Amino acid sequence: MYEVTIGHPAIQERRFLCSTDAELRALVDGVVRAQGARVGNDRGLAAAVAGARSQADTEGTVTLAVLAVTVTVTPAEESAYACQGHESVYLGLGESVWCKGECRPRRAFDRQALLDLSRALDDTCRRPGGKRRNP
Repeated sequence: MYEVTIGHPAIQERRFLCSTDAELRALVDGVVRAQGARVGNDRGLAAAVAGARSQADTEGTVTLAVLAVTVTVTPAEESAYACQGHESVYLGLGESVWCKGECRPRRAFDRQALLDLSRALDDTCRRPGGKRRNP
């Protein structure tokens, strides 16, 4: 499992969790797409992601430059995001609510996250007059 931070000087950092190598590759492909670039069968990008994952496993943290965006990958312990359930709120009348794992949310890089990142990056590429400039 990896904690992944997507950064760009013009937007707020976005943090996600990737449980597998495939999720990490999909996230990096999404970052490329969010910047308006075409993603094909890019062996160089796949090798860079695999290398970053491997380096993060051995060195702790690695930053990968993906066009104008940085992707920082840090290994995460599964137990840090696991919740077995605990009593969280007393409702009164002798009742309580048990947490079902929501206390440690896992945010995956899904379609909505891709759209949000695309919009944020697109907004940074617009001039005040509304015309798009080349990134």
